[in-house]
Amino acid sequence: MRTATICTSTRRIAARWAGARAGEGDPLTTIRLDAQDWRTADDLWAALRPAIGMPASHGPNLDALFDALVTRLTRVAPPIEIILDGLAKAGPAAIAYATRVREVFDDAAAETGETFVFRLA
Repeated sequence: MRTATICTSTRRIAARWAGARAGEGDPLTTIRLDAQDWRTADDLWAALRPAIGMPASHGPNLDALFDALVTRLTRVAPPIEIILDGLAKAGPAAIAYATRVREVFDDAAAETGETFVFRLA
């Protein structure tokens, strides 16, 4: 039986246990979000957090998103793909923030070796 010890780095926990928890051949979960009416980062968070099942204890910020992804605290487990439909029609602040969220997904994938995709469509 595997147990994890509490430490100050969620990244260290994720790196240690990601291989043991990641199942090869797991089906890709694709979630499409309609982004065309988004104007701000708050609009993005209002759609993304419930879509992936991000815990309420993790606030709407990039560090909390990273922690939730790498420690698998989201309801939707990897492999995961988020597609933002209509983002080109969104406001410039939402588009800029979506780019930063994509970087967090890329960082989570690099950290864990799991599939985290955030597509700006």
